[in-house]
Amino acid sequence: MFILQGAPPLILAVLFAFLGADSPEKDKLLSKEERDYIVQNRTAEVKEHGSFLDVVKNYRVWVFSFIYFLWITGVYSFGLWMPSLMKQLSNSGIGIVGWLSAVPFILAAICMYYNSVWSDSVGENRVLFVSVPLMIGGLALAIQHLVEGGMVFNMILLIIAGIGIYSAFGPWWAWAMSFFPSNQAGTANGLINTCGNIGGIVGPIIVGAVAQNSDLTDGFYVLGFFLMAASIMAVLFGAVLKSKSGIIGVSEGSEAKG
Repeated sequence: MFILQGAPPLILAVLFAFLGADSPEKDKLLSKEERDYIVQNRTAEVKEHGSFLDVVKNYRVWVFSFIYFLWITGVYSFGLWMPSLMKQLSNSGIGIVGWLSAVPFILAAICMYYNSVWSDSVGENRVLFVSVPLMIGGLALAIQHLVEGGMVFNMILLIIAGIGIYSAFGPWWAWAMSFFPSNQAGTANGLINTCGNIGGIVGPIIVGAVAQNSDLTDGFYVLGFFLMAASIMAVLFGAVLKSKSGIIGVSEGSEAKG
C-alpha cells in the first residue's frame, strides 16, 4: 500500500522536472496570448495595502474560518471513517470495501468540477454553490441514520453526501477570497485553512465517540448536523455581505479593504 501511494508523487516529480518552467517566458505549454497576459499583469501595482494585523482584525476571515471548521469536521471524518463504515454495511472483505469506498469520491470529483464551472458561469451567487451542496450532504448523512435501508440505499446516500461535501470547494475559495485584497489573500487563506483543519482533528474523534456499539452511522449522523450548520451560516453570512456590498460573493473595493 505504501509503495502504491508513494509511486505517483515520484512519477509526478519526474514529469514536472521536464514540463515545469521557472517563468512564463520559459513555459512551452502556454499559448502566446496566455504568456503575454501573465507577463503584462504580474507586475501590475497592487493598490491595496495591508498587514497581517489587518487580516486578523477583519471579522470576515473569522466567520469564514468558523464555517470552514464546521465543514472540514465533516470532510476529514467522512474520508477517514468511510472504509470502516463500508465494511460495517457490506460485511465484505478489504478488496470490495476499497472499491465501494472509492465510488463516492470519484463521483464527488466529477461533480466538484461541474459545480465550479456552473458557479463561474453565474458568478454573482457563489454562496449558493457552497451552501446548497453542504446542505444536501448534511441531509444525506442524517437520512441515512433516520431511515433504515439496505446496502444499496445506504450507498446511494453516501454518494450523495460525498458529492455535497466535496463539490463546494471550488466556489468556496472563489467566494471567500473575493473579500480580501490580493496582498492579503495568502494570509487570509492560511488562517481559514488553519482553523478549518482543526476540524480534521475534532471530527474523527466525534465520530468514534458518538458511535454507539460500534455503529458508525451514529457518528456520521452527527457530521450531518455540522454540514447543515456550515450551510446555514454560509447563507446568513452571504446575506450580511450582500447587504454591505450589494452582490453576494462579489466584493467591492471598499469591502475588500475593510
